Amino acid sequence: MHPFPTNPIRLSLLTAALAFLLCAPLTAQDVDLNLNMVDPEFDMVEHQVTWQSLSGRYLWATDVNPITGDIAYTARVVVDEHILPISVAFNGPEWAFSSQGNQIIYGKENALGAGEIVRAFKVGGVWQPPVVLPNTVYPRLTRAGAVGSLNVNDPAPKILYGVDIRHLGLQVEFVPVWRDLFNPGQEHVLPRNYWNFAFEVGIGRWVENRRSIITTKPVHYGTDSVYQSFEHNLNGTGLQLTNDPQYHMGDSFMWEDREDPNGGHLFFCGIAPVHPIPGDAWSGLRFHDQAAAGQPGTLLWDLDPRTLGLPADYRYIISPEPFVKNGISYVSFIVSTEQIASHDGFSFVYYARPHVPNSAVLASNNTVLVRKDPEPFVGPNDAWIFYTEKRPGPGPDGYVRVVHRCLLNL
Repeated sequence: MHPFPTNPIRLSLLTAALAFLLCAPLTAQDVDLNLNMVDPEFDMVEHQVTWQSLSGRYLWATDVNPITGDIAYTARVVVDEHILPISVAFNGPEWAFSSQGNQIIYGKENALGAGEIVRAFKVGGVWQPPVVLPNTVYPRLTRAGAVGSLNVNDPAPKILYGVDIRHLGLQVEFVPVWRDLFNPGQEHVLPRNYWNFAFEVGIGRWVENRRSIITTKPVHYGTDSVYQSFEHNLNGTGLQLTNDPQYHMGDSFMWEDREDPNGGHLFFCGIAPVHPIPGDAWSGLRFHDQAAAGQPGTLLWDLDPRTLGLPADYRYIISPEPFVKNGISYVSFIVSTEQIASHDGFSFVYYARPHVPNSAVLASNNTVLVRKDPEPFVGPNDAWIFYTEKRPGPGPDGYVRVVHRCLLNL
């Protein structure tokens, strides 16, 4: 990881940011939980959390109190002792919802030295030995960045991930692949035009309560090849959701719009200007709705971090993720000074409503620090955003990562 930024110009801008934020109203209550965790992932259905060690190869899990938002950290258990490090897997463990209990999916090295996807699950409240989903295509290549379908009580859950082909020297870096979680005998490769030039553009994510994936592929506008958002159905059909030659789209989510009485969907895309080619942080978020399946998206509004009153170098959006509270949709995200998500930029945590233009609200505390990995958690009464704050300390790289919890008062 990179040290804290020390550029004097940047620090002067951040001093101005602090002065602004000290005067800004905070609708969230931010509490330091003093827990050393890396990229925790929350299961809001069965009220649990999983994460992996920064050093070593341990996978952990424990319960979360849905009333208070408290993490049962002292009751944590080791689920696996030999998982792929984040530097290889590109992501920590994720949840896949299922009718057999929600499962943790993550990467583990096989006898060939390649990363395979495995799943961990509980029986009678006890974590069982993980089940390996063996590589069937490109068996010597590592699988990375697995995400699970999030349909509650799903009898046939799916997972999606990328096959790492960077060392082959091709124009693309990852091949997107999906498979059944419970009947994983065959990996299904997405069509060639969905193979993206960088992992961060987005391998794709599952659309809530559909057998489809929201992902990206290039569309040609004159001499420009511009990434646009598509919904790819597992029957092989594809639908172009966005059509803007000025912006690349990526890092998208699509979920049911509980505010739409006709049952539409919402989706957002990270956006970045076509020129230059973007890094893995986005210059804005674009919110859309989809009135019905099979229709393209309708633009709702663009969230531009430059409109939030922060200094000019707070211009990148990282780690957007949707959540729903009392039938209303929100999206949490980071506004950062650093374009590359894995680097350490000063940043703040926000959330916004897709249906309400210019609705971004500061959630984190108002100190100037490195923050990463915002994760929403919704209980029956309250909603929180958890995030990781990086501080100098006795960690393996000279830092500790401390988890905060923001009560959003929604």
